[in-house]
Amino acid sequence: MDLSRINLDEFISIDVETTGLDSKTDKIIEISAVKFSNNKVVDKFTKLINPGKKIPSFIENLTGIKNENVDNAPFFNEISKDLIEFIDNYPIVGHNIGFDIDFINKETNGLYDLYDMHMICDTYYLSKIFLYNLHSYKLQYLCDYFKINLDNIHRAEDDAINAGYLLIKILEEVVFQCTLDDYNSIYKIYSNSMLFNKKIFTNLIDFYLNNPDQAISPRKYKKELKKKFSYHNKITENLVGRYSVSDVLKKDGLLNSKLEKYEFRQSQYDFAYKFSKTIINNEISIVEAETGLGKTYGYLVPCLLSENKKIIISTSTHNLQEQLFDFDLPELGELLNVPINASIVKGMKNYICILRLNELINNNIDLLNDEERYELLSLIIWSSNTSTGDISECNSFKTWRYKKIWNLICFEYDYCNLHKNDSKECYYSNLKKHINSSNVLIVNHSLLASCYNKEESIIEDADICIIDEAHKFAENCQMHLKESLNKHYLKGLFESFNSSVLKILDENRNNKNFNDLYNQVNFIKDNAINFIKNFEDMSLSFANIKSSVKFS
Repeated sequence: MDLSRINLDEFISIDVETTGLDSKTDKIIEISAVKFSNNKVVDKFTKLINPGKKIPSFIENLTGIKNENVDNAPFFNEISKDLIEFIDNYPIVGHNIGFDIDFINKETNGLYDLYDMHMICDTYYLSKIFLYNLHSYKLQYLCDYFKINLDNIHRAEDDAINAGYLLIKILEEVVFQCTLDDYNSIYKIYSNSMLFNKKIFTNLIDFYLNNPDQAISPRKYKKELKKKFSYHNKITENLVGRYSVSDVLKKDGLLNSKLEKYEFRQSQYDFAYKFSKTIINNEISIVEAETGLGKTYGYLVPCLLSENKKIIISTSTHNLQEQLFDFDLPELGELLNVPINASIVKGMKNYICILRLNELINNNIDLLNDEERYELLSLIIWSSNTSTGDISECNSFKTWRYKKIWNLICFEYDYCNLHKNDSKECYYSNLKKHINSSNVLIVNHSLLASCYNKEESIIEDADICIIDEAHKFAENCQMHLKESLNKHYLKGLFESFNSSVLKILDENRNNKNFNDLYNQVNFIKDNAINFIKNFEDMSLSFANIKSSVKFS
């Protein structure tokens, strides 16, 4: 692939090993800068550094760099000139590169700033944007994903080389497969002070504007995620009523004859038979099913053989929901030849609102600080690809940590009512349409518990309600129905307030009431700062109490 299209045919990949994580107090013990040209390593600059302090045993074990290895090594200022000359003005690449640059800048004592005059590429943030479905964004995991050969992890030269090859892979296999609209959306989020990967996107936009014939069209590019929120099987003939539970689950029954891996279990047969009686008699059953009983088929078979019954299945884990939706229901639907229209249903706060996302990007982006904007970038490509809008698909964005951001862009009942004419891309509205025609709803315990106390409930009374993993029901309900706060959310609210207020003050400097407004704002800010500090102190005290109780 020709990276000269975005001025990355040559770049320097860097990495440092340090005595700890704090650039203000810790020191570099190894540094490496590796030059890439046309996708290959062509030169290296690697040095052990005497930190002037003892290397902690944890770092020795992690990196393999011992104190005796650096006793006679040069101090950083002895190699800094050669390092800077090697880096020159080439683009700089690294994984979580801000960490490396902060340490290098600190060691140069302000004589040189790598943030100046460089194109800075961070493979950590790039991977979060374009590989949103992965479960980790550590360098080792990403290299394994792309089958990049790993040598000595946690050594500067090897990590620098791996980061360089990782950049090439991400650009080659993902970045160049997106559209100009995506890059424009991403670029709108950047502030003037955000440098990581910004130049990549400006170069991509410039390239596609100057070469429109090479731009990816939305229709060609868009690859919807495999996950859907609705499953509908096609039957040749509705055989509901032809089979009994015994016909399906007995020793020489349908499942035994049709499924190679199926094994008759008397306990499963007894469970299913009793369950069918519960349905017929409109009763309630509480059953403790031991591991290996086959409870899923034990309750699904009687349910699916019950004509014109609407079924709710509530679970505690996503894994069981996906197993039911992706495997068990389709398999049984085909074997029994019965109609199944199933939907996975979650609470409205689990779905993104594209209208609110666009409004945040286009009109209210100043509500977010730089850290939050980097996290928002993780949602752009996913939101272009998803067919469900379910945030659980986007592993690179943590709603619990960035609750403030998610509250600004998730489905919101009142907002949706005000924009009914604009709801063509509303995932939650589309989900409700599927729910109305579904005979099987797969939900979680939290949603089931909250249905009684919602402005709008998407779950109505059903003929059959199964609470699977019931041992977790009380715990899940308690977790969902309680309210919680964390310091990240509070700080985010304060920063949003501060950003908005600064604009208001600036626009009203000539107003006769400006001084009163200014004093009121400062009063609120002082109280907010005190509240956040008291909240942090209280949280720390509570954590210490819990720790002392646990270990006493």
